[in-house]
Amino acid sequence: MMYKISDTLLSWMSEIETGTIANFRRRATWMAKTANESKHAVNPNKWLRNLSVLGHCEIDWRTSRWEIADAGITKLPFSDGLAILYGARRRQLLDAFDGAGIYTEQTHRVLEDSMELSPTTIYLPYSTDQELVDVANEFGLHYCSSAAEELLDKLPIIETLEPAAPPAADSVFEQFRFTDSVRWCQYSANNSSPEKGLYREQLYGRWRYLAYRANRWWAVDRDLGIFWMLSVLNRSVLQFNVQRGRNGMVGTLITKHGVSLPVEHERSLAFCSGLLPRSTRVPGTMLFENVPRRVAEILAECLGQNLQVREQS
Repeated sequence: MMYKISDTLLSWMSEIETGTIANFRRRATWMAKTANESKHAVNPNKWLRNLSVLGHCEIDWRTSRWEIADAGITKLPFSDGLAILYGARRRQLLDAFDGAGIYTEQTHRVLEDSMELSPTTIYLPYSTDQELVDVANEFGLHYCSSAAEELLDKLPIIETLEPAAPPAADSVFEQFRFTDSVRWCQYSANNSSPEKGLYREQLYGRWRYLAYRANRWWAVDRDLGIFWMLSVLNRSVLQFNVQRGRNGMVGTLITKHGVSLPVEHERSLAFCSGLLPRSTRVPGTMLFENVPRRVAEILAECLGQNLQVREQS
C-alpha cells in the first residue's frame, strides 16, 4: 500500500532530521517504483507538502531544504477525547509506546490521486488533559492543548510582501487571471506601466511570484499572493458549512475554484482532524472537516476573504 511508503519516508526523515528536497524527490520516486506504482504520475513535491501540512516537517523552497519538526501531541477540537501525534516519528518512539501499553488508533486517508498519499495518522484517546501531559513528559514530547488555535496567532496575512527587483525584460513572465479558476496568461515584461496585480517570472527553471502595486514590485508567496489578488477582485473562495446539532460552533471549511491555502493556514485546519482535506465530485473543491467556527473566521480574515457561512440542510 502506498501510504506505507509515506510512513517509511517520514521515519527516514525523522532519523536524519534535515535534508535537501532533491534527495527527498529521488528517494520518494525510487520507492514508488519499488511498489509497482510507476504507471502513476509521481509527485514528490506534493508528498512533501502533505507532510508539512500535517505538522511533520518544515519546508524552505528557497533553499531547497526540509527539516523535521519536534514530536508532539495536540488535542483535536470537538473530538470527544482524541489527540494526535505529530512531528518526528522515530521507530523507537512507537516501540516505546507499545512497550508502555499506550493505546493508539491509526488511520490514513487515500487521496484521489493514489500517488499523493499522506502517512498514517496516529490518534491517542484520552480521558483528561493530565493524561496527555503525563505521556508527553514521559516520552519527551511537546504538548499543545490546541495546535489548531495556537497557529492562528502566527498565520501570515495577505499583506506579507517584500520589496523586489522588477522582472527581467527577456524572462518568461505571466499575469494572474481569475474567472472561475486560477489562470496564468503570458505578459510582456517590457511593459513600462503594468497594472496592479499578481505576476510570476521564471528564473532558472523556477517561478518567483511578484505583486505590483503603488508603482512598485513586491515579492510574495504564491498562495498568499493569490489570496491578495482575490481580495483586490473581491472574490470569495471560502465557504463554511455549519454542522447540525453543534450549536454553530463547528463545521466544514470548503475551498473552491482550485485555490490552494498557504501551508500554514492549511496546517491549522489539518490540526482540527489530523487528516488532509478530502476532495469532492466538484473539481477544484476541497473539504476540511471538524473545523471550529472561530478558526474558520480568523483564517478567512487573515486571507482577506468574506467567509460564506451556510447551515447544512
